[in-house]
Amino acid sequence: MPFFVGVIDQSNLQLSLYSGEYLPIFFSHYGIPKGLKLSLEQSQVTFENYCEVKPEGKFTLRMPHVVNLEAKEDRESIAGKALVLSQLCSRMLQNISSRKTQEYVFKLGDDRVTIFAGPGSAQTFRNNFYYRLAEVFYNFEWLYRNERAQFNLGEYQLFGRFYRDLKNTAQLRLWLRQPTSLSSG
Repeated sequence: MPFFVGVIDQSNLQLSLYSGEYLPIFFSHYGIPKGLKLSLEQSQVTFENYCEVKPEGKFTLRMPHVVNLEAKEDRESIAGKALVLSQLCSRMLQNISSRKTQEYVFKLGDDRVTIFAGPGSAQTFRNNFYYRLAEVFYNFEWLYRNERAQFNLGEYQLFGRFYRDLKNTAQLRLWLRQPTSLSSG
């Protein structure tokens, strides 16, 4: 689940929300820390400054301010903030999923992507790539049957040549023996 910290101001009937959007990236990069402090930030937090590394395996994770929700807000103001939260939660869920499935491809709030490689990724990148390649051919099949105008024969042939060259590797031959299914999605 996406992680937020909320700070309540009872006198002004206001809730300030701070985002834990960098948690999956943090744990993928640094593992389980000996100490983790959360810092609620009003200033901009980016991939380049989301974390402060301290001595002895201790860290400070900066949590950016997202929105303030007030009891007396009008619907239009709340709708705009709900959209911001919805988009943030969607990105956070994608990043949590990327860590959980060991793909290590993370979307950042500024439309950039960061990709991690290392001991975990080195164990999973081949299978992740093969699944994406299989997805390519299932989508080509779907396009050919349902949206012929979007089917590009040259592109299909390029992927076909690549697949044939790749098929000669022992790793791919082993992977191809795994059962697969065709489903829409």
